[in-house]
Amino acid sequence: MDKKQHSKSTASESSSPSTINKSKESSSTTAAASLPTTTTSRNAVLPQTARRILQNFLS
Repeated sequence: MDKKQHSKSTASESSSPSTINKSKESSSTTAAASLPTTTTSRNAVLPQTARRILQNFLS
């Protein structure tokens, strides 16, 4: 069921895959860099755009 849902979301995002891949790449690196420093309140520290990208990536 999870795989189906994931493929569905990728299908809808396929209109601009290069931009999505780029933003995901940069957001994951920023998150990885800020994770060890702010583990307890990382959501509060991250900017809204990065938080939204991360939430889309995790869900």
